[in-house]
Amino acid sequence: MLLTLSGIGVLLGIFVFKKKYFQRFIVSPIYGPETSNDNDKVTFYCVAFNCPIATRVMWCVKESGEDTFKSSEPWSKDEEERLLGCGYTIRTDQFEDKGLHKVITALNFTPSVSIHINTTIVCRFTSDGKTKAEKIKWKFPLSKPQVSGEKPIALSLGDSGDVICSTNLKDFNPKDIVITWSCGAGHYQDLETINVKITKNSQQTYDAKSVCRIPGNRFNDPGFKVRVTWRHLSMEEAERKEASAADLPWRPQMSDISVPRLLLHGEEAKLQCTISGYFPGDLKVNWLRREAGKPDLFPVSPSDKYKLPVMDVTRQEDQTFTCTASLIYSVSRKTDHGSEFICQVGHPSLESPLEKRTGELDVEGILAVDVMLDDTQSDRWLIAEVRGFYPRDIKVRWSRTTLSMKGYEEYPESNITFEGQPNNNDGTFRLISKCKISKFNRANKKYKVSVSHKSLEPPIEKIISRPIGDKFLLEEDETPLPKLSSQGEKTLPPASPKPKGSAEKSEYLIDGEKEEKQPLCKFSSQKKPEPDEATETCDVSSEKEKEEEKSEET
Repeated sequence: MLLTLSGIGVLLGIFVFKKKYFQRFIVSPIYGPETSNDNDKVTFYCVAFNCPIATRVMWCVKESGEDTFKSSEPWSKDEEERLLGCGYTIRTDQFEDKGLHKVITALNFTPSVSIHINTTIVCRFTSDGKTKAEKIKWKFPLSKPQVSGEKPIALSLGDSGDVICSTNLKDFNPKDIVITWSCGAGHYQDLETINVKITKNSQQTYDAKSVCRIPGNRFNDPGFKVRVTWRHLSMEEAERKEASAADLPWRPQMSDISVPRLLLHGEEAKLQCTISGYFPGDLKVNWLRREAGKPDLFPVSPSDKYKLPVMDVTRQEDQTFTCTASLIYSVSRKTDHGSEFICQVGHPSLESPLEKRTGELDVEGILAVDVMLDDTQSDRWLIAEVRGFYPRDIKVRWSRTTLSMKGYEEYPESNITFEGQPNNNDGTFRLISKCKISKFNRANKKYKVSVSHKSLEPPIEKIISRPIGDKFLLEEDETPLPKLSSQGEKTLPPASPKPKGSAEKSEYLIDGEKEEKQPLCKFSSQKKPEPDEATETCDVSSEKEKEEEKSEET
């Protein structure tokens, strides 16, 4: 009886001891990296504490519920070779302390996307017939490519005028990626990729740059597009981006239209606009015209009035183009004053044309000054006919050489009269200015008429010399000054082949139309004009002129 009780006590003591002992057999969780890259080794480790005797360790790697790797230590030589061939290595270290064992084990391998896309890793410890296990779910990290830069496809110009297309994809994992190029207008053709570069970034993911080259003239077609496509394990479907001529950064830049400082009636004017910085070279330039006071625009075509020179196109160092568009036209006061010209530019990179405007044009007349002598009355007059000027404001000054013959002095207003004439059919103005001079001035006397106008720089000057007697000459060509006869007719210089013109009525052409030209002046030899007539005269000579007359008579 005592033996029986004694045996039961021993068994109970052993049971209590073993229960207490094995309760201290502890296994840690499996530790390892959360992410990894393709071809980068990873290490998972686990620790068992308070093992009563030497412990056996087993690692198991499962993919989609099936074992892809299973091994334990110690292993045979054949098993060791198999492990090395699969890229797995196991290392286990055991430490004994006060009759208990501490076991540290590590599993090391190089993950592959094709094998470890969705993996379960298990670590088992077996000690004295007892087994404890830990497991961890581990996925191979997939990162989708992201487009880098302001635009998916960056465009630049090569030295030969080709367009270099490039795309930058960043932050993708794993490393393997497929990037292809194609182009066309509706139907796409594959392009050769000239360069692909994949690099690892600071985030331990990958970046890629792919480049292709396209002839620049392909972008002359507004429907032409270039496409880049990429495929990656992280994507269910391929993604693509496109660029067309509208995405070209080399858009035309227009200068203001240069307009001559003076637009003179009857002369040609040249308008110019410089267009720069564009590519490709397919540029369309149109000139339009808006009539004064009207909103409608009309295209300008080559004609007798308009000339459109061929544009001078040059290629710059950056492979872009620069040209100058010109319009040459015959200026008419009647049709062009207040009108406006517009230069329009079209280019494949533009959704709508660019344009520059001249603003309303101010046409001015070209002055013509004719000088003649009226010696049919008791007084002697120099007459200047000024015609074809616009606007109306004009200044006419008469002067004569001083007594010392060292300069000119202006005639007083009392010696000068003006006659306004009807406007010309082309909208310009006419004016007659008369200056009364002495009949007794000495030889070598000179007279000068100066005409100042907005359209003139410098003023027009006509100098009349009196070398001897009653002979008057135009100094610029030393021709005799035309005279008015007693019948009011202008007597032409003897050297002129032209016949005498009628003082009552003559015709000349302006813009292809005939205009009747009234007599410049018509005087009576017996009667001076009255003050209320169109021509006002003054019979009072200046004191200096009287002194000159007296001196010459002496």
